[in-house]
Amino acid sequence: MCDPVRLEVTEYNVTLRHQRPLTIALLADVHDAPCEEVITALSKANPDLIAIAGDLVNAYYRHHRRNLYTRLMYRRSPVDKSKANLPLKKWNALDYSPNALLLLRECPRIAPTFFSLGNHEWVMSDADYHTIARHGVTLLDNSYQALSLGGDKPIFIGGLTSATIVRFREFARRFPKEDWEKRHHSNIDYLRFKEQVSEPDAEWLFDFEKEDGDKLLLSHHPEYWTDDLPLLELHPIDLVLSGHAHGGQIRLFGHGLFAPDQGIFPKYVSGVFTGGHGRMVVTRGLCNTAKIPRIGNPAELVIIKTNRPPDP
Repeated sequence: MCDPVRLEVTEYNVTLRHQRPLTIALLADVHDAPCEEVITALSKANPDLIAIAGDLVNAYYRHHRRNLYTRLMYRRSPVDKSKANLPLKKWNALDYSPNALLLLRECPRIAPTFFSLGNHEWVMSDADYHTIARHGVTLLDNSYQALSLGGDKPIFIGGLTSATIVRFREFARRFPKEDWEKRHHSNIDYLRFKEQVSEPDAEWLFDFEKEDGDKLLLSHHPEYWTDDLPLLELHPIDLVLSGHAHGGQIRLFGHGLFAPDQGIFPKYVSGVFTGGHGRMVVTRGLCNTAKIPRIGNPAELVIIKTNRPPDP
């Protein structure tokens, strides 16, 4: 469940080719956890931009509400539980996410804020997307945009949407709407279907990587770096920002024990990783949604300081 855990602020230094020195704040795996301490830390860091790399909401509020674990989680959540039985088209994930809404409201007051879709965002509706935009946060849904921050060239910021979203959208396309709303409500048929569509939609990256300037990509899943398409380390992208792994859940001697989609003794759970063209930074995230507690693994806000390469 999303109990607040101690927040640790971690700072990394990376190189960008064309930008003046920047401060980038990376957060992920909010899962509607209390975020007042995060907002305070963001204000203190005074970043040039804020990147929210997926899992702003918690999908389990809806789909596992009947078991004891989730009934306890519901009891702790200040939401209207009567909405749980509404049809999907009348149910908005952000209705259940007062902490996420607070973060959406406060982050743009600190710096330009960009958000990409993680696996939990498959419960989001079009109304949720409008809410995100209304608060001044830029949603990057398999898309990118240029941002001028005073460098020689603009920085291009993209968001690679989780394959889980691709699966659900394909599921919704294949079934009549009145049918998939019922199926999605129980989640059983969707869980069977989703294994048939297992890759993110990465075709747009070929246009993204050709842009003339530094490229920054929000990609919730760090396993996309090497273990699954689109093998991000092979793309000429300067900086990939990820989360999802929750730091490996239990950390011993600086290593995580388990991460979703990576398994036991995962590699990409925290820190900076270098590929042939750029780097990936993975945050341990801000919340715990697993039944196993985080041990030796405080919540993390990552602050990235960039610099330019030395003159030849």
